Formats: sequence, C-alpha cells, structure tokens
Amino acid sequence: MIKKRSSLLKKIEGLMKEANEFKTREDFDSAILKFEEAKELISSGFKDEELVNEQLEKIENAITNIHSDKINSIILKAKELMEERKSADAKKLLEEALSVSEKIDNLEIRGNLTAHVKNILMINEFNNTIESIAAYMEQDNIEEAMRELKKAQKQVIEAPSSSTKSKMEEQIQKITEQVYHSLVDQCLIEINALIGQKELEKSLNMLHDKLNFLKKSPYSEILEPLTLNLKEKINEIHGIKVEPLIKEGESLLKQGNLENALPFFTQAREIIETMEETDQKIQHVEQLSSILDPYLKEEVNSLFEQAIALIQEENFEQSTKLITDAMSLLKKALTIADSLINSKQKEQEVAKISELLEKTCTKGIHARKETAKHLVKERKYEEAIGMIYSALSIAKNLACAEDENQPIQELKRFINEIYSIQIHELMDNARNKANEGSFNEAKKILKDALSITNKMYLSKEMDEEIDNINKLMKRVELKETIAKGEDLLIEKEFSEQHEELKKRLASAENITDPELKAQELLEIKNLIDDIHGSKINMLLEHFNQDFKKGIHEKALENIDRALSISQTFELKENKEQVLKNIFKNLLNLFNIMLAANQIDNLSKLLEKSHEIIEEMENKAEKDNLLEELIHSIFLLSQKLHDTKNWDEIFAILNKALFFSNISKNEKLKENLILKIKDELKNYLVISIQELLKKDDLEKVINQALELIKIDDTFPDAYYYLAQAYLFKDLFNKAIENLEKVINLKSHHLNALTSLGLIHELQGNIDEARKFYERASAINLLEFLKINRQLYFKLKEHE
Repeated sequence: MIKKRSSLLKKIEGLMKEANEFKTREDFDSAILKFEEAKELISSGFKDEELVNEQLEKIENAITNIHSDKINSIILKAKELMEERKSADAKKLLEEALSVSEKIDNLEIRGNLTAHVKNILMINEFNNTIESIAAYMEQDNIEEAMRELKKAQKQVIEAPSSSTKSKMEEQIQKITEQVYHSLVDQCLIEINALIGQKELEKSLNMLHDKLNFLKKSPYSEILEPLTLNLKEKINEIHGIKVEPLIKEGESLLKQGNLENALPFFTQAREIIETMEETDQKIQHVEQLSSILDPYLKEEVNSLFEQAIALIQEENFEQSTKLITDAMSLLKKALTIADSLINSKQKEQEVAKISELLEKTCTKGIHARKETAKHLVKERKYEEAIGMIYSALSIAKNLACAEDENQPIQELKRFINEIYSIQIHELMDNARNKANEGSFNEAKKILKDALSITNKMYLSKEMDEEIDNINKLMKRVELKETIAKGEDLLIEKEFSEQHEELKKRLASAENITDPELKAQELLEIKNLIDDIHGSKINMLLEHFNQDFKKGIHEKALENIDRALSISQTFELKENKEQVLKNIFKNLLNLFNIMLAANQIDNLSKLLEKSHEIIEEMENKAEKDNLLEELIHSIFLLSQKLHDTKNWDEIFAILNKALFFSNISKNEKLKENLILKIKDELKNYLVISIQELLKKDDLEKVINQALELIKIDDTFPDAYYYLAQAYLFKDLFNKAIENLEKVINLKSHHLNALTSLGLIHELQGNIDEARKFYERASAINLLEFLKINRQLYFKLKEHE
C-alpha cells in the first residue's frame, strides 16, 4: 500500500514538473493540461481527504498563477502592438486576456486582473480615438475631428483609475488645443470674407456662437488665448460700426449742435456697451468720453446753475411755478448727466443733481403738508386736500417708481386721513341725530360719508371706513325700528324666515350629490346664523339704551338673551364672530360710561365680558380680547384712584388676576399677571402710606402682608410691616422684618435708621451706633430727618 502511494506521488511530481517546464516556455495551455491531469490522479488515487484537499489547493494556486502569467504575457504583447499603433490587434489580444481572467476561480485575483485589462483596453481605445483626431486634422476635416474629440473627452471621464485619467488628460489637452485652434482659424477666415462683403451682423453672430462654444468647453482655461482672439475680432467689427457714428457726432459738436450730435453718440455708446471686455473696449470708451463729456458737463452745469438761481428766489417753497421750473431744469440736467461716459464723473454729477432734486421736492412737499395741517385744524378740508395734491405733483418728480416713492405713499395716506376725519365728523353727527330720533337725517348724513370714501385711495383704511359706515347705518336703522316699536314685528318676521330655512335644511339632507349637498347646507346655515345675528343686534341695541338709562339689570338680561341665542348658531365661526361683537359692544359701552364718570355697576360689564371670553374657542382671538379686558380693568382702577376707594381697586385688580387664567398662552398669561401685580403693588403702596398717616396699623399689617404675597422680593413691603409693628411696640417682629429689608437692599436708609432707633430704645447702644453710622454714611441730612420723624412718631404712640 505504501509502495503504491509512493509511486503515485512520483507520478504527480513528474506531471507538475512538466507543467512548470511548459510554463517556462510560455506554453501556458499545455502547462494547465498537465496540472489538470495531476488533479485527476490526486482525486482518484488518494483516499485521505485532508491530503487530497491539500494537494488540490496547491495545484489550483499553480493554475491561477499560470492564468495570471498568461494574462500578463498577453498584456505585454498588446502594449507592444499599441506602441506600434496596431490598436485593432492589441484589442483582440486584450479581449483574449479578459476571457482568460474568467477562468480564474479566486474572485479577488480575477477582479484585479479584469480591471487591469479593461484599463489597458480603455487606453487603447483612447489612443485609437486620438489617432483618428490627428488623421482628420491632417485632412482639414475639422467637423469629424470635433466629433472624435467629444468621444475622447467622454473616454477621459469614464477612465477607471486616476493615474490613467491623468495621462489621458495630458494627451487630450494638447489635441484639444490643436483642434480648437484650427476651428478658430477656419472661423476667422470665413469672418474676414464676410467683413469684406460688409456682412457685419452675420460675422458677429458667427463669432458669438464660436465664443460660447469655447466657453462651454471643459478645457476653457487652456483655450483662453483662442477666446481672446475671438473677443478681439468681435470688438474689431463693433469698432467698424462705431467709428462713423463718433465721427458724425464729433462733426456736429464742432458746429455747436449738441442736440443733434447726442443720438449719434448714444448709438455709438450702445454698441460699445455690447463689446467684449478687452483693451479695445476701454480705448473706445475713453475716445468717446474725451469727445463728448466736456460738452455734456458744460450743459449740466448750466442747467444746474439756472435751477439754483430759481431755488434762491424769495418764497420759492410756496411757489408751485418756481418749484416746477427748478425741477424741470434738474430733471433735464439729470438726463444729460446720465449720458456722461466717464463713470466716476457720471456718478458724481448724478449724485449732486439727485440730491438737489430731492431737497427741492422735500421742501415743496413739507411746505404744502404744513399748510394742509393748518387747514385741517381750521376744518378747511377741500383746501387741505388741494394742497396735498399739489405736493403729490411735486413728489412725482423724484427719481423712483411710484410704488417705491415713499413721499407719494405718505401723501396718499395723508389724503385718506383727511377724508377719514371728515367721515368721522359725519358719523358722529349721524349718531347724535339718531340719538335725537332724527333717523332720516342720520341716514342721509351716512350716505354723504359713504360718497366721501369714493374719493379715497384704495387701501385697507378705505375698506374699514366703508365697513364702519355700513355698520353704523344698520345700527341707525335698528334704532329707528326699536323707536317705532316695530322690533316685535321684525322678530316675528325673523321667526317665520327661520322656520322656512329649517324646512330647507331638512330637504338639503336628502340631496344625494355630496358636493352639492355640502354647498346647500353651508348656504342655509349661514342664512340661519344671519337671522340669529340680527336678533342679537336688536338685543344689543336694547342693552345699550337700557344701560345708559341706568336700568342695568334689564340691560344685562338682554346680553344673557343674546348669549343664549349665540348657542343656537349653526356654524362655529359665525358664533365666534357674534361673541366677539357682543364683547366689543360691552367694552365700547364700558368706555363711554367711564369717560362720563358713570362708574356704578361697570364691574358687571367686565364680568359679563369675562363670561363671553370663556365661551370662545379661538385661542388667538380669546387672548386678544383678554388683553382688551385687562386694559379696561386698569382704566377703571385708575378712575377709582381719585376716589381713594382702595378696597374696591384691590377687588377689581384681584378679579383681573382671576380673569388672566383664561389664557392658555403661558407667555401671555405670565405677562398679564406681571402687569396686574405691578398695578396691585402701586395701589397697595399708596394705600399703606395713607393708612400709616391715619395710624390704622392693623390694616397696614394686613395690606403689607398682601404686598409680600404679591412680591416677596419687594423691600418696602417688609419695611411697612416693620413700621406697623414698631408703632405697636412689637420690637422683635419689627427687627425681624427690618433685617429682611436690609438683606434685600443693604443701603435702605429708612430700615437702617429704624433698626438703630429700636436698639437704642432697647438699650443696645453699641448696636444702635452701628446702624446709625451705616445710615448716616448713606445720607447724613436725610438720616437726621428720618431719625427725628421716627422719634416723634413713637412718642405719639406712647
């Protein structure tokens, strides 16, 4: 058995030796056959699986090496063919190498070799393309050369390795420059022929096409010299067009005919502006500037001086003619200055003229606005508006578009304001007439007010005025209805209309088309809500009349009825709007009564307003109304300040604290609470000071403790508490609170002085001296004054 195994091993070694000899002679296929023969012997001759796998792995590695060697040998031959420019033969060999690589079992080695071969194939293809380009160039076939150049550029982009790409880019840059150079040369030959035939526009179009073509090239940087050649040729053609224009313009200038010369120079300038940015363009600009600018500047200066002379005349600002003439001269000067070629000079002249034009306009506008304001005060509205229209005509001379002209926009707003003043006067008059019962006169006045809105500039303010007039018209008509006692008839009519709409609503539920059904339901619900809204308006009118007459309970019953009706609204947005309207009515009446010093029962209006806000769902709207409510509470507290009814003020402000919790907006709530607490603090301080004068010490203690609840960092709260305890001979409690004052405010003169006095009274002289020294160091005179006052105050309490 051992003998047989030994013999088999010798045979395998012999086959492998033969294979390696074939490999040395580069007979790779024969070598692989021998290795395959050895594999068969191993697989059939050995039973030891481990030995078989070991031997087979060794042979597989050897076969892989032979495939690799064969591929490398093919690559060497292919490269030789590539050097001999036999790209087709090289391609065949490389494709053979690719097929060999497919036989390699080791995926990593196969992948690396395949990539290497493909890279060389790419280089071979690229070289073949470059050769094609060179061949076409020799034949002067630029079109085909360009086509092949695009192919080569694509091959560079697709190159797999960076080193290969770098070498390819070096080659393509050289050939690109040659191809484009030939292209430009060919183009320039054609252009020169066209120039000779006076076909300048056609020449320019061709040149611009070629220039854009060069700019789009990925190698535009290396083509810069060629680009410059084309630009110079473009400018040369523009120069052919410009020269006769400048010559003609210059001839007219010499004759003193600037007006007729300008069109020639303008045309020349427009052509120069289209030129490419080269030295030629700069030369043409300088040429034009040296000829034209001195004449233009002289004309500008003459017009400017004439305008100055007019501006310096007496009563210039009030004279529309003088302002118009001055502005006309300046605008003409501005137009000419804008024609200056030298950009620096042009900038200076335009700035100088624009500044004077703006100052002139501003003076004229200001003078007319001031006159208009005086006329408004004298209620001469038509004259005031005429004056503003005069200012508008001046403002239109400013060098900017009307929608960007700030003075024009301000003047339009001013005109609207004057009309608004007239409208508000008429509306006030209409209200008075309605209150007197002269309803027809009131309605006529409101129609006159409405006609004034037609004269206003379209704006949000105009829409608001129209809306306010229409609302007041409805209020007047409602007042008239109530005055005639017809509101019951109208309410009956509302009920009948409501019943009809409820029937329509039931019918609409049977509509099968979903879109049509939704549309019909929405329309009916809006109509039902309109009826509810009309009922509420009637109740609000009754409420206003009853409250002003002092029938407060009955008035508030109408509000409760209105709120009850609001619950029956079909659409949430309509309900929100009507709640807001009720709230506004309450607050409007509140302000009227407050202004008339009729403050009895006003807190009831505030409470009812609070109920309405709680009913609302729109958070943003809720917060807006809450801010209005808190503001009204502040107004009432300020009005009550004169009565010195501190208890009522505290009650109202504490109610405001309670109201502020409606908001879900934490930031708004925090701000409102801070504002209310500040108000409470102010009133508590005033109240405590009043109570101290009256020696109502128990109340001082209670209010000082309230003050500490509101702000426990407020030093004076503890000081007032200490004062009360001091005058009640409760020295320890006084000291405890005075020490809190000093902790919060170390230089509190009153607290230091009080502490000194208490320690002196208790016989603690050294301790008293320390506090007196600290207090006197802050302000000696004030310390002596306070000490004296405290001493006598304590004497009074003994």
